[in-house]
Amino acid sequence: MLNIFKNLPIFEIVLFVFLNGILFFFSIVTSFVFSAFSYDEPQSLWQNLIDILFMSWILIIAGMYFYTIIYITSTNRFIIKLVYMLKYHTWGRYLLYLLLILISPAFCMTVITLRPSIIIPGICATLAFPLMLLYAYWGLENRLSHRMKKIYKRINVLLSIVIPFIIAGFVYDFNSQSSYGDTRVLEFTLYTVTILTGTLLLLTEESKILLDKIKKYKWHVMPLWASIIYAVIWGVKNNWCTFYVLFTSIVLLLMILFESPILKLKAKNLELRREVEEMYINKNNCVCEK
Repeated sequence: MLNIFKNLPIFEIVLFVFLNGILFFFSIVTSFVFSAFSYDEPQSLWQNLIDILFMSWILIIAGMYFYTIIYITSTNRFIIKLVYMLKYHTWGRYLLYLLLILISPAFCMTVITLRPSIIIPGICATLAFPLMLLYAYWGLENRLSHRMKKIYKRINVLLSIVIPFIIAGFVYDFNSQSSYGDTRVLEFTLYTVTILTGTLLLLTEESKILLDKIKKYKWHVMPLWASIIYAVIWGVKNNWCTFYVLFTSIVLLLMILFESPILKLKAKNLELRREVEEMYINKNNCVCEK
């Protein structure tokens, strides 16, 4: 019994449920907005569509972000095998997409209303879309030349740096504009998840070089960084600057404190991914030879 619980992908299940819970909730909200659209006010209609498309793409980026966190940190063999099984078995992946689309309230509302103007937002708000884009982007690597693959890898590094800050900014903007009473628990949860996932994504072997420099020259870096925080909070007095400086400070602190266990986790994950991918490649080669 203990072995069964030990092998359960608890972290992955919690993150997956949390992510899809957010997407499902947004899909419900979107479906209500779709049903309230009126052709009598075309300007209002298009403004609503632009707002929904913007929110949809933010959630798509968030979805891809959380799926990536699961992919680069999970050490559960079942999860990794499932990821690569969906990569190498196209029909299984398409069936999963179809299932996630059909259970999305926004897509159902798109079909019911039959309004061409909300087809794109309806598709963007489905649970399948982040996963579809992620696998499509992943499969792009196999179609690139050797030179383009180097650019592709640099783009991946850049995205892994930029996306945590985009998500953090979205969370801050959402919390600052929230008008639903006391939302301190929700704000604390969103900030905590954003900081933890940002730490997991940003802490790599490449960023370890920077961390080693910070630790080596800590007595020079700490007064400088404290001066920056003081200047931003009391001098600049800009909410966005203050937020990003504090966000960066907390993430850097967590990266320094938990550098060793997180990098060990990622190394184990990378080893497992290579093993599973090699297994599928060899299996496909055997099928081709037959």
